[in-house]
Amino acid sequence: MGLMYVAEKARSILRGLLQTYGIKSMKRSLWNVEFSRGRWDCLESTPGDVVYGCIEKYANKGSILDLGCGSGSTGNELDATAYGDYTGVDISDVAVERAEGELGRMVERIKTSIFRQIFPITCQLSSST
Repeated sequence: MGLMYVAEKARSILRGLLQTYGIKSMKRSLWNVEFSRGRWDCLESTPGDVVYGCIEKYANKGSILDLGCGSGSTGNELDATAYGDYTGVDISDVAVERAEGELGRMVERIKTSIFRQIFPITCQLSSST
Protein backbone atom coordinates (compact mmCIF):
# COMPACT_ATOMS: atom_id res chain seq x y z
CA MET A 1 0.00 0.00 0.00
CA GLY A 2 1.31 3.36 -1.00
CA LEU A 3 1.18 6.58 0.93
CA MET A 4 -1.39 8.02 -1.52
CA TYR A 5 -3.73 5.09 -0.88
CA VAL A 6 -3.50 5.55 2.89
CA ALA A 7 -4.08 9.31 2.60
CA GLU A 8 -7.13 8.80 0.36
CA LYS A 9 -8.53 6.15 2.70
CA ALA A 10 -8.06 8.47 5.72
CA ARG A 11 -9.75 11.34 3.85
CA SER A 12 -12.67 9.08 2.97
CA ILE A 13 -13.09 7.96 6.58
CA LEU A 14 -12.93 11.55 7.84
CA ARG A 15 -15.52 12.65 5.27
CA GLY A 16 -17.84 9.84 6.38
CA LEU A 17 -17.47 10.83 10.03
CA LEU A 18 -18.17 14.50 9.25
CA GLN A 19 -21.24 13.61 7.17
CA THR A 20 -22.55 11.33 9.93
CA TYR A 21 -21.70 13.23 13.10
CA GLY A 22 -20.90 16.79 12.01
CA ILE A 23 -23.12 19.78 12.67
CA LYS A 24 -25.42 21.01 9.91
CA SER A 25 -23.22 23.95 8.87
CA MET A 26 -20.19 21.65 8.62
CA LYS A 27 -22.09 19.21 6.43
CA ARG A 28 -23.33 22.02 4.17
CA SER A 29 -19.81 23.41 3.90
CA LEU A 30 -18.43 20.00 2.94
CA TRP A 31 -21.04 19.55 0.19
CA ASN A 32 -20.43 23.10 -1.07
CA VAL A 33 -16.68 22.47 -1.31
CA GLU A 34 -17.24 19.16 -3.12
CA PHE A 35 -19.63 20.72 -5.64
CA SER A 36 -17.30 23.70 -6.17
CA ARG A 37 -14.31 21.46 -6.83
CA GLY A 38 -16.20 19.31 -9.32
CA ARG A 39 -16.46 16.08 -7.31
CA TRP A 40 -20.06 15.61 -8.49
CA ASP A 41 -19.66 16.85 -12.09
CA CYS A 42 -20.18 13.28 -13.28
CA LEU A 43 -23.86 13.68 -12.31
CA GLU A 44 -24.41 16.87 -14.34
CA SER A 45 -25.72 14.94 -17.31
CA THR A 46 -27.30 11.52 -16.92
CA PRO A 47 -29.69 11.17 -19.87
CA GLY A 48 -31.21 7.74 -20.19
CA ASP A 49 -30.57 6.89 -16.53
CA VAL A 50 -32.16 3.50 -15.88
CA VAL A 51 -34.35 4.90 -13.09
CA TYR A 52 -35.93 7.61 -15.28
CA GLY A 53 -38.23 5.13 -17.03
CA CYS A 54 -39.64 3.95 -13.70
CA ILE A 55 -40.08 7.49 -12.39
CA GLU A 56 -41.85 8.59 -15.58
CA LYS A 57 -44.05 5.49 -15.58
CA TYR A 58 -45.21 5.80 -11.98
CA ALA A 59 -45.23 9.59 -11.58
CA ASN A 60 -48.66 9.52 -13.20
CA LYS A 61 -48.80 13.30 -13.70
CA GLY A 62 -48.24 13.75 -9.95
CA SER A 63 -45.56 15.51 -7.94
CA ILE A 64 -41.94 14.41 -7.66
CA LEU A 65 -39.83 15.24 -4.60
CA ASP A 66 -36.11 14.75 -5.22
CA LEU A 67 -34.16 14.89 -1.94
CA GLY A 68 -30.51 15.53 -2.65
CA CYS A 69 -31.22 16.79 -6.16
CA GLY A 70 -27.76 18.27 -6.66
CA SER A 71 -27.69 20.48 -9.72
CA GLY A 72 -31.17 19.41 -10.81
CA SER A 73 -30.23 17.19 -13.75
CA THR A 74 -33.06 14.76 -12.98
CA GLY A 75 -35.63 17.54 -13.22
CA ASN A 76 -34.08 18.60 -16.50
CA GLU A 77 -33.87 15.14 -18.03
CA LEU A 78 -37.23 13.61 -17.09
CA ASP A 79 -40.04 13.83 -19.63
CA ALA A 80 -41.96 16.90 -18.41
CA THR A 81 -45.26 15.42 -19.57
CA ALA A 82 -44.91 12.53 -17.09
CA TYR A 83 -45.31 14.63 -13.94
CA GLY A 84 -47.23 17.63 -12.64
CA ASP A 85 -44.37 19.28 -10.80
CA TYR A 86 -40.86 18.49 -9.64
CA THR A 87 -39.33 19.77 -6.41
CA GLY A 88 -35.63 19.29 -5.86
CA VAL A 89 -34.10 19.80 -2.41
CA ASP A 90 -30.39 19.97 -1.65
CA ILE A 91 -28.22 21.04 1.28
CA SER A 92 -25.56 22.53 -1.00
CA ASP A 93 -25.98 26.19 -1.94
CA VAL A 94 -23.55 25.64 -4.82
CA ALA A 95 -25.64 22.78 -6.24
CA VAL A 96 -28.87 24.77 -5.99
CA GLU A 97 -27.25 27.75 -7.73
CA ARG A 98 -26.23 25.42 -10.57
CA ALA A 99 -29.77 24.06 -10.75
CA GLU A 100 -31.14 27.58 -10.96
CA GLY A 101 -28.69 28.36 -13.75
CA GLU A 102 -29.63 25.21 -15.65
CA LEU A 103 -33.37 25.55 -15.24
CA GLY A 104 -33.42 29.32 -15.68
CA ARG A 105 -36.76 31.04 -15.32
CA MET A 106 -38.60 27.84 -14.40
CA VAL A 107 -37.01 27.67 -10.96
CA GLU A 108 -38.47 29.34 -7.95
CA ARG A 109 -36.61 29.34 -4.65
CA ILE A 110 -38.91 28.30 -1.85
CA LYS A 111 -38.26 27.86 1.83
CA THR A 112 -40.84 26.09 3.92
CA SER A 113 -40.62 25.35 7.60
CA ILE A 114 -40.53 21.60 6.94
CA PHE A 115 -37.72 21.79 4.36
CA ARG A 116 -35.83 24.31 6.47
CA GLN A 117 -35.56 21.64 9.16
CA ILE A 118 -34.06 19.12 6.72
CA PHE A 119 -32.37 21.14 3.98
CA PRO A 120 -32.40 24.92 3.82
CA ILE A 121 -32.77 25.46 0.08
CA THR A 122 -35.13 24.02 -2.50
CA CYS A 123 -35.79 24.64 -6.12
CA GLN A 124 -39.13 23.89 -7.73
CA LEU A 125 -39.91 23.21 -11.36
CA SER A 126 -43.46 22.99 -12.61
CA SER A 127 -44.14 21.48 -16.01
CA SER A 128 -46.97 23.95 -16.46
CA THR A 129 -44.62 26.99 -16.56
